[in-house]
Order: sequence, then C-alpha cells, then structure tokens
Amino acid sequence: MFSERLKKVRKSKGLTLDTLAEIYNQKYDAGLNKGTLSKYENNKQEPMISVVSNLATILDVSVDYLLCKDSENNNNQINPLTNKKMTSKEKKQYNDYLEEASLFFNDENVSEEDKEFFMLSLNKIFWEAKKINKEKYAKSHNKTKNEE
Repeated sequence: MFSERLKKVRKSKGLTLDTLAEIYNQKYDAGLNKGTLSKYENNKQEPMISVVSNLATILDVSVDYLLCKDSENNNNQINPLTNKKMTSKEKKQYNDYLEEASLFFNDENVSEEDKEFFMLSLNKIFWEAKKINKEKYAKSHNKTKNEE
C-alpha cells in the first residue's frame, strides 16, 4: 500500500514529516505540509501522481515501488536499452519526463486504469526515443570520425 511504502522509505532515510515537506517545497517550490504527508501515510488522502513522482525522486526510489507495483526498492532501475543500472542522468531524465507527463492528470477525472495505461505507454515512448537518439548520435559520431 502506498501509505505504508511512503512511511517506510521516509523513515529509512531518517526523515521526519517536517523535513520531507521542507525538502519537497524547496525542490519543487510547492506548499506541501507535514499534515498532508501524514494523511498520505495514514491512508486518509491520496496524492496526485505528480506528487508521487516528486516524492519518488526525493526519496530515490521508483514510482512503481511507492505505488506497490514493484516488490523491491528499485533505486537500481534498469535501462531497458542496455540492461544495465540506469545512470543518475538517465534517472533524472526519466523522472522529469514522468513528472511532466503526470501533469496531464491534474484536476482531471481519469480512472486509475487509464492512468496506468497512459504511463506505461509513455514509458515505452521514452525508451524508444532514447534508442533512436542513441542510434542517431552513433551514426553522426561515426561519420565525423570517418571524415577525419
């Protein structure tokens, strides 16, 4: 359950509700308070997907882990293109991408199934775009080397 995972990860990082709220607000120029975080942890309120994404970034865990779609604390996310651990740059790009994508859900009545389908589709698009860019870069890089 999200509430339990959030509390578990927050405590494992040695953060109080106040500290987590402060970090969140500084990083995202937001107005999240400890009372709201407490409601999340006590399953009295559900956060918007953008908040979940932001919390995952701060706590260095995957969104899937917080949403209990992944049984492990997968901060060693795997890049599906290389089958290696994602670099910090890739994690940041991916989390930023998901954060931007989650804005589609703000103030909308979208079912959880539709949200999940949308996010899975965007995940596929992200990695396909990375693959295309990598191939394009490799071609232009090889072309430059051959001209030398």
